[in-house]
Amino acid sequence: MDAKSTRSFDQYLLAPQVYVASSHTSSFQNRFLSSLALLSVSLAIFGFEKFWTVILPRHGGDTYRLPHGVRLQVKDRRWRVCNVLWAPPLGTREIHLRADARFGNDDFTRWPQAYNSVYPHFMAIPRKPIDPTHELAPLWWTPMTIDHIPISGSIVTGLSRLAGPSFNSLYHVKHSCLCLRDIATPYKEMVFGVSEYQRFCLELVGFIDYMSVFHDRMNDLVPGVGVDGVDDTRLGVFTYEARVVQMCVVGGIPVWYLHSPEALSPTINVLAVADCWSPSDFIVMDEWDDVPFPVIWKGDGFGVDSIRAIHNFTRTFTLIKNPFSAPTDHLLTPSSSATITWPLQELTDDARRRGKNRYAPYPSTSRDQSSPSPSLSSSKTVARKPPPPREKFKDPQSPLVPPPIFSWQKALENVDRSRRPSDATAKLEYQFPDPGLFLNLQSDEKQARFILCWLATRAAWLYQVSAPSDTKDADAVSGQLWRTWLNQDIFDNSPQEPTSGTRSGRRFNKINKILGPCLRAKGVEASPTIKSVFWQELEFNSASPPDVAVVRQVLWELYENNFRMEFLTLDRRTCQRRLTESEQVERVVYLSNLLAGPGSFIVTRPPDRDYGLASANWRERTVVLAGLRDLMADWRGNKPHAFGIRRPKSEVEWSLLESAVASFYTQSFFDTFRRAAILPRKVPA
Repeated sequence: MDAKSTRSFDQYLLAPQVYVASSHTSSFQNRFLSSLALLSVSLAIFGFEKFWTVILPRHGGDTYRLPHGVRLQVKDRRWRVCNVLWAPPLGTREIHLRADARFGNDDFTRWPQAYNSVYPHFMAIPRKPIDPTHELAPLWWTPMTIDHIPISGSIVTGLSRLAGPSFNSLYHVKHSCLCLRDIATPYKEMVFGVSEYQRFCLELVGFIDYMSVFHDRMNDLVPGVGVDGVDDTRLGVFTYEARVVQMCVVGGIPVWYLHSPEALSPTINVLAVADCWSPSDFIVMDEWDDVPFPVIWKGDGFGVDSIRAIHNFTRTFTLIKNPFSAPTDHLLTPSSSATITWPLQELTDDARRRGKNRYAPYPSTSRDQSSPSPSLSSSKTVARKPPPPREKFKDPQSPLVPPPIFSWQKALENVDRSRRPSDATAKLEYQFPDPGLFLNLQSDEKQARFILCWLATRAAWLYQVSAPSDTKDADAVSGQLWRTWLNQDIFDNSPQEPTSGTRSGRRFNKINKILGPCLRAKGVEASPTIKSVFWQELEFNSASPPDVAVVRQVLWELYENNFRMEFLTLDRRTCQRRLTESEQVERVVYLSNLLAGPGSFIVTRPPDRDYGLASANWRERTVVLAGLRDLMADWRGNKPHAFGIRRPKSEVEWSLLESAVASFYTQSFFDTFRRAAILPRKVPA
């Protein structure tokens, strides 16, 4: 096309290409710059000889970068001045996850968004590198089905863990992805977990780079630091504010300036034509193939509301939901949801007496082989006298129980049970089985049956507890219901089921429905048979059940997870002020950071050493105690005087604070739920 030819501007608005144009008319340039109030910007990027522009038609597209050039794009009665390639989306947006579990061109880690003073660091988030070996390249990886490794030994099929070389690269980025490693999930939740982890990482990288590299440069805090050109490795922003454009140009950040087209000249000298690009050429815009993710927000994309919608959705989607807040009435009525119908039947002791011991004990693997293991080591089933009623406020006397934390156990024993119930009293059941259910059973056979059944249930239950909040409606379970569930032979494949009219049958049906959320996930089904179960890569079956050392680890996990879920519930129930949804999320995050230690909030493997509340180092314990004290400060009730110790300077002050925190927690728990709290314990040796 002749560079000197002139066409009507309206013609180019309707064409499906991008037009590169220029103007040598000083009057046009002066009118243009004065209408933008960007004279200072023009000195940085326009040059003095020639004024370059790129015209974008109504139907969208992207611009080519030109040396010494500003980009002008016209679309939907707006024009845009920019200094980089891609144009942002405009108009009303419907934000939801796409087929790659990301938010398409509304994802602030994948595509430029409107400038927001609350989140200015979004402009510095890195763009996907071209080099696949770049150190941050794993943050743009999307898992495939081959990365979804199925687990074995579970009552359901379809749950898998993330593994493979791509995950290994992702794992080495210095952030936590322990849930991705440890909790088995369906494929859809696994893909979302990866994308959410990547989104957190990219936002953090953008924040660090913004504060350490771009902030001072953009705000002229360091004279002469401004750069020539644009850092194309950053996402950039779009804005209506000339001030923001000025900062971005000085800092070398990609920027689009949106404005009205009234000041545009009616004629333009066309120099070249280029094809338009669209976001779908670079990012996934398709829906998830079976059940699309829900729309979480609708609007124009300006302001903080869209960003907060994404933050709130993703944080609550992946955080632990309060399992005790949901009503349980629906468990009393028939359900049309999927249920487990194979061997998960109510099994009584009479039904177990078949002349053959299915649970030949597994030899102890403890270091001391000179003495027999005190529990699952007998060569035959040992019948015991019926145990006395369990005193839940006392430390259980069993070799299977991990060591207690002395100050917390003492606080539990000293709970004043004579207090009258308050108006806030509520019944609290168990999100995980009460570890006491596994103790002092009438035979080794029954003890092994309980442990093996829990190991078969564990993966499905961990997923259900930590599943996305839009699908998780699992309820806490009473101790009796857990007892019914655990007292079954998972290796018995006979398709029996208790009579629904009996009390035990009704209990079984309730438990069966509680596993419904897991079974409703795509690809998850009840396992037709189980040949063995696993604990931390160790395999067990009816002929070789776990030994004492393994059982102690299993019970430690149950103590720890019950304590964390119960603390979370008590915090929700006894907080004196009404918490907003955002504040509830913040408190969950805070509690998770306090208790998680080397793992995630939901424990999936015992640590190598005691940490947090059980740490041998009193200074390490003080950090956790002070954090719990700060949460408890919002609870109802008179606070102990020792809560006033803000920073313990000695072991004596620390001991006072520890006793105060433990006593206030255990007493508050009893006053609210009228039962003993389940407390954390030391890691078994």
